[in-house]
Amino acid sequence: MNNWQREFIQKYYDYHWKEPLIEYFYKNPTLEDLMKDIINFIPKNAKRILGLGCKIGWLLWEIKRHRKHSYVLGVDISQKRIDIACKLFKAPKLEFFVADIVDFDTNYNFDCIVMVDVYEHILRNLREKLHQNLKKLLKQDGILILVSPTINFDRYFVSQYLKQFKNIKEDITKSDIQKLAKDIDRDLIYFKYLNIKYPNDYFKAIIGKTDFVYLKNFFKFIRLEKEKVRRYRMISNLGFKVSKQGLLLDSKKGIKICVVTPSASSYSQTFIRNHIENLKGEVLFLHGTVFPKYDWQNKLLDNYPKNLIFKLLKIILRNLLKEIFKLNNDFFYKKALERYFIKNKVNIVLAEFGHIGVSVMDICKNLDIPLVVYFHGYDLNDYRMLKIYREKYFELFDIAKALVVASKYMKNKLINLGADDKKIFVIPYGVNTSLFSNTNPEINQPIFFAVSRFVDKKAPHLTILAFKKVLEQLPQARLIMAGDGILLEACKQLVKALKILPYVEFLNICDSFEISQILKTVRCLIQHSVTTTYNDKEGLGVVFLEALASGVPVIATKHNGIPEVVIDGKTGFLVDEFNIEAMAEKMIILAKNSLLAKEMGNAASEYVRENFSLEKSSKSLQELLEKIVKNI
Repeated sequence: MNNWQREFIQKYYDYHWKEPLIEYFYKNPTLEDLMKDIINFIPKNAKRILGLGCKIGWLLWEIKRHRKHSYVLGVDISQKRIDIACKLFKAPKLEFFVADIVDFDTNYNFDCIVMVDVYEHILRNLREKLHQNLKKLLKQDGILILVSPTINFDRYFVSQYLKQFKNIKEDITKSDIQKLAKDIDRDLIYFKYLNIKYPNDYFKAIIGKTDFVYLKNFFKFIRLEKEKVRRYRMISNLGFKVSKQGLLLDSKKGIKICVVTPSASSYSQTFIRNHIENLKGEVLFLHGTVFPKYDWQNKLLDNYPKNLIFKLLKIILRNLLKEIFKLNNDFFYKKALERYFIKNKVNIVLAEFGHIGVSVMDICKNLDIPLVVYFHGYDLNDYRMLKIYREKYFELFDIAKALVVASKYMKNKLINLGADDKKIFVIPYGVNTSLFSNTNPEINQPIFFAVSRFVDKKAPHLTILAFKKVLEQLPQARLIMAGDGILLEACKQLVKALKILPYVEFLNICDSFEISQILKTVRCLIQHSVTTTYNDKEGLGVVFLEALASGVPVIATKHNGIPEVVIDGKTGFLVDEFNIEAMAEKMIILAKNSLLAKEMGNAASEYVRENFSLEKSSKSLQELLEKIVKNI
């Protein structure tokens, strides 16, 4: 494995350390049954057990619980995952180390080696080296337990993931496992296909000596730690809990902050995720499109008893109340939210978006809980939104203790709507400057990157038209577009109609890590944001900050708060809305002038790190919330 591959894998898994935590925190019968099978495969007399690619160590912890006298060692390439494992699971003769499994060496020999979701990431030219290492690590009568995805899973995988990650992912067939067995002087004594997400998408295998009777342990009933115990362990040892969408909620002592959002998960709303995950204290999380009906576990606040009799009684009583007092469901939702705030002793509520603030303002007022509302853009601009909420905003401005916006432009918009200037705080979005670090756009080919939702205000079709003009002068130019939305198919058709299909690549929704990797390969980021006919506008796109922090210049429009981030002529270029000729001209300038791209990129990185770091943004929001609670 070369340095680039090793670094990429380490960064990938350091970023995606939450996925195994979600698996651990929530009940997953399919995964748990697989873990039970693996534990049953392990000989009862195994003295030393090695887990290669152990993630956060959950499987090895369960192995240790059922093989109490064994020495269990976990190895993973991700420092972040090993740090979690060391904090989460502590027991005598249980250890975790960071290492590349191809080069891993120890003085011990092991009775059993377990590899789950690992072998497929070993490149074919490195397999022989790994096989030699496995042969050395295993005792003469030791066994290797292997679980890996098949080509059936890879068909889905290839359509979903980055090209960079496909390059470190190999297809695995039964013949590959037979060769592995032969190379380590053993036999493939057990092989079975599994249905994890799709039919025959995984397999499990045992490689060992033919005299190993793997069925001898199968009559033992394996009981894993209960979900309740696992959750307590995570909260106690790590100080946070995790939602099913991967949101980390701080559970340490401090003020109790309830964050209320329209959606449990939205790939485009990185700013909300950053707010939730970086607030300190005991953080609660509720969501609902118009009114918060669900908690952080996606459970209805106004739920029904599990007991069928009590459930029927509640339904009958509720229907009677509706009929007698002419009540609707909103009444019961509000009562449920009120009970939730009281039960959890909420100190302050942070409502993301103005209309969500409106939905909870009466309850906050009645319970004397301070309310802070963070406006993000369309809740201040969209005519359709203002038609419904404009009058209600006046009451919201009076009830809320603070109104937060991401730009000075949005502050002026709030003032024009009637908000008190003294209540308004400008706290820009922040960017993870450790993930989005300096790149070298000047050494990259003239590749342009556009990442956003395919919606009206992002105008991806105008980006494509500008790129078409660039191609007329620079046929070597390329465009990468990432995201999803109602205009995606129309944009694909436009690319086809313009006969530029070979020059444009459409990617699926990308997470922050994937975006950070793509930014390392491009010359600049482009986005042609516009004001729609119904006055919807961009807020302050986090993707601009991510690109600039990475040292990648940005070409965008003079739109809303974008000029507060993209400094025209210094960190990128700004053009008038709908002026595709001007955008194409600026794209050509950066494509031809690599030194200018480098100069702008360096200025951009410095500017964002000084003014828009995630630490600075989170600290400002935290201090505001604490100050409000303190002054009640």
